[in-house]
Amino acid sequence: MDHRAMELSMSSVFKSSPHCLPSSDGAFVATVYVSSLVIRATASLDTIRSIRLDPAFCARVTTLRWSPGDTRQPSRILVADNDTIRVWDIDNPKWSAAITSISTALGPPSAIHFSPDARSVLIHSAFNLHLKLHSLQDGHTVTIPSPKCPGPAGTTFHPRTGHLALLTRPSSKDLISLHEASTGRWAMVKCWDVGGGTVDVKGVKWSACGRWLLVWDSVAAGGSLSVYTADGALYRTYDGGREGWGSGLGARLVEWSPCGQRLAVGDCDKTVTLLSTSTFSPQAYLTHPITLKPSTLSPSPSIWTESAEHTFTLAFPLSTDGIQPDQRPSLPIHLLTAAPQATSTTLPGIDILSFSPTSIHPTTVDSEASPETLLATHSTHTPTTLFIWSVTPARASLRDVLVFWDPVRSVRWDHSGRWLLIRCAPKVEDQKWRGAYVLDTWETGGEGPEAVTTEGFDGVGSVDVQWLGQDAYDSRDSSKVPWLFLDDGKHFSIRTVPSVGGDAMDAAGGDPLNGAERHHLLHRFEDDEIDWQDTGDDPNMADGDDHDDTFHHLHQRHVQPPGRTRVPTVS
Repeated sequence: MDHRAMELSMSSVFKSSPHCLPSSDGAFVATVYVSSLVIRATASLDTIRSIRLDPAFCARVTTLRWSPGDTRQPSRILVADNDTIRVWDIDNPKWSAAITSISTALGPPSAIHFSPDARSVLIHSAFNLHLKLHSLQDGHTVTIPSPKCPGPAGTTFHPRTGHLALLTRPSSKDLISLHEASTGRWAMVKCWDVGGGTVDVKGVKWSACGRWLLVWDSVAAGGSLSVYTADGALYRTYDGGREGWGSGLGARLVEWSPCGQRLAVGDCDKTVTLLSTSTFSPQAYLTHPITLKPSTLSPSPSIWTESAEHTFTLAFPLSTDGIQPDQRPSLPIHLLTAAPQATSTTLPGIDILSFSPTSIHPTTVDSEASPETLLATHSTHTPTTLFIWSVTPARASLRDVLVFWDPVRSVRWDHSGRWLLIRCAPKVEDQKWRGAYVLDTWETGGEGPEAVTTEGFDGVGSVDVQWLGQDAYDSRDSSKVPWLFLDDGKHFSIRTVPSVGGDAMDAAGGDPLNGAERHHLLHRFEDDEIDWQDTGDDPNMADGDDHDDTFHHLHQRHVQPPGRTRVPTVS
């Protein structure tokens, strides 16, 4: 077959806005309109909440955030402009909160996000002047001066206890402080100077198992790694091994494996080093070649190259000859490397490291083979090529090579670890192409990646594609086929992944949509206006809530939205 498009079961195309976001667990979609915040349940796409807002506030909105997708915690949503944060609880319509005066004389906050338990909001001030942790239980605020990095790079939460590890630099030394989360007061339990020979720490990150805390130096200071135990004791340091880092610039990117048994370190050249967490010594070196010939590799990887037989539907024929990973198949020119621009501030090297969230591959479940984890990597030296590696306790080998027409921008695994979503940069000469693909990594020797179609969108501008969360497909069918969320800033839609209704779905256990849900989901609405009579809201009226730092802890009344089962909220 010369070309093919992904067969999708899809929803209507609903009205969207520049601020439209699915929840972390995929159960809801929130959209900020001209005078309201509207929440839809993805299981039915019905409007379950419509919150009136001041139109002036909606026009100033800069941030829309959902709380992390943990059904043991309250499901909350945050909307903020440069001076005010407003928070609502999806399960409790009587609860809301507002935080005012969040800007400083230096400007608006640089980042705003929830704590893992959704009971606090973290506000990073402009120019890292301070970090405020604002409790949504009683309004108590903890201010920590001199955080070094805004957002995730300088803040990391323990995966089990929720302890916050924070990187600060109040003077000439980098400090790490541990803060206890359960009381909402964020009391500091320990603080220490970052040792291990580090000079200018770039980031801090807990391992997935919670046993290790990793800090890494900036490339200008050598890029060394320091590993601490959970109680803050220095355990190991790593500076690139006996031969040092390939380019001399140190670690550019780091990523823990889901099981916490490996640490992947990408340098500023073309190499990913896998460290075993038992000794934090090199287990394997994954080198990204410029030229590939499958016959020289054992086992031989699958190599897929994109062709342009059709404008919107692309094919990926299997290649058996030696190819250049960064060479476009239709061009005779060999692009050896992507030379950095003289004005670019982006470092070269490994810029994508992504482990699959599960460590058992279907082909090894009923065999004596070792557990397998997949690792997707990308190097700026071969911008159009994505490498997928098979990692087992015994070895690491190249499994798939995907050569795209456009440079790869990002990748993300679905919750099961089966499907990989790949997003590529749109071509300058054809802005209508969306550049999103899905690869079924469990289908060994299959047909390769499939392009995500954007049927129903107007073809102007770029369409953002991302996964919906676990609940979005668990509630529909036991086959757990994941769903995609597409949004172009004006409309949004949800749709399934490869060959729904075809052979792939038959093998997966049937149709992911059942009965009334399928009838509702696939129905094309002629008019998707909000039914204000049902919600009791008037779109022309501003919200009458008091916008003070007041927390409305009224009678708890938990409303279960369609297709979702939650543990009651504890305040």
